[in-house]
Amino acid sequence: MTRKSSSDSDSVSGSSSDRLPVILFFVAVVLAITAVVFLISEVGSSRSLSPARSAAPGAQSGAKLKPPPAPRDPKTDRDRLIAAAYSYLGAPYKYGGKTPEALDCSGFTKLAYAGASVKLPDGSYNQAQGEKPLTSVDQLRPGDLIFYRFKPDAGVTHITMYRGDGWIIGTGTPGQQLEVCLYPASDDLTHKDWTLTYRHITLPDEQQ
Repeated sequence: MTRKSSSDSDSVSGSSSDRLPVILFFVAVVLAITAVVFLISEVGSSRSLSPARSAAPGAQSGAKLKPPPAPRDPKTDRDRLIAAAYSYLGAPYKYGGKTPEALDCSGFTKLAYAGASVKLPDGSYNQAQGEKPLTSVDQLRPGDLIFYRFKPDAGVTHITMYRGDGWIIGTGTPGQQLEVCLYPASDDLTHKDWTLTYRHITLPDEQQ
């Protein structure tokens, strides 16, 4: 029978104690990696739950998740106005454009109002006659014109149209697609540096 010498037992215990710090180090690394992965997943999920810029203004302005459809059977001049506006959706933006093939902001509103038998002048500045200060989407009715001053002391340089239900239809607005499109109204109303006004036009069949 062979007996282990004291030197043998010392070497065994010594090697075990030497490995312990290494084991603890790897355990700490695994725990740290797990914690980092958990934090990343938590941040990602919180971002996905946070509303996007276009959704938050839409909610504040009372906008529905989806824009209302075009009137199917227009029977009033206001319905015909909105239907005409929808017929130009997707028309590309072009400065000075006044035809369905390419439109600028005032060219779009002029053509849309022509669908309701109303003749508007050229240019957003000229169409702004009779404008009123705009501070809330609740002031607007479908078809109302919205005018923009992008600097405090500037004149009117842009125009869109209120669609209703918290949505705007127009072309050329900074931050939007360069075509006639629909987007939440308070994408514009939340801009602190912009001054917005509006104009309500009484249509022919609304006149008494």
